[in-house]
Amino acid sequence: MATVVEPLCRLHGQRFEVGPLAVLVKPEHGQKILRDQPDAAGFSPKAAYIFLKQIEEADVVAVNKIDRYAEDQRQELVQLVRKRYPSKRVLAISALQGDGFEALLAALDQPAGRPAAALAIDYDVYADGEAELCWLNGRARLGSADAPFAVDEVVLEIVQGLARQLKSLQGAEPAHVKVLGLSEEGWAMANLVSSQQPPELSCAAEVQARSLDLVVNARVATEPDALQDAVRAQLEQAAHQTGSELKIAAIDSFRPARPQPTHRDLTGRS
Repeated sequence: MATVVEPLCRLHGQRFEVGPLAVLVKPEHGQKILRDQPDAAGFSPKAAYIFLKQIEEADVVAVNKIDRYAEDQRQELVQLVRKRYPSKRVLAISALQGDGFEALLAALDQPAGRPAAALAIDYDVYADGEAELCWLNGRARLGSADAPFAVDEVVLEIVQGLARQLKSLQGAEPAHVKVLGLSEEGWAMANLVSSQQPPELSCAAEVQARSLDLVVNARVATEPDALQDAVRAQLEQAAHQTGSELKIAAIDSFRPARPQPTHRDLTGRS
């Protein structure tokens, strides 16, 4: 808020009306961090610090994926947020099934209920937490396959292979791994959100193709070179299994640099 929204309001306030800020909570890691067990979630206290600050800044906190939990587990997730942040509006939603979205949209349609208050941020801790999770962005193409292959199987097997490789790397906890496969016939996406959850095909194409464009996005607590090597290995494996020619357009992996915001308004709106 202090580095984006508040400067926009100050410089271009006549053009914008600020609504509530909503933050989605992913239960796989959020539950453990809110229980003060960040190590059990696979992250350090410094990475957990960022997670908690994001919730602290929100007006609305939406606990996602409630379709995967029993009622008592849902209530625990909601109460963990409310106990730590009693002033927040907390909603339980399922982005997959649409549960709770009417309440979420209604909350977002309201005007912001208070001026934004600047958070007290320890940028040394924040920078260390950001750097713990390396980023990877990659683009590749499988082309000229000997025979049509199942698009869904390819993208899912790439993520499954990455999950296996990350487990072999000490402390390599995924915040997320996403692989998108695009063909003329259709597209599919597979993802991994935690070392304790299996990879899943989140969007199925149910088509076969002889060529496939792949987009890989990952955020993992590991070394950038190790993550890049793992992704390259799985792309090569996919090419071998499909009898395709692999062309890697780009793979970039890095640790985020220390935040140096151009603007930081600490007083909030009057």
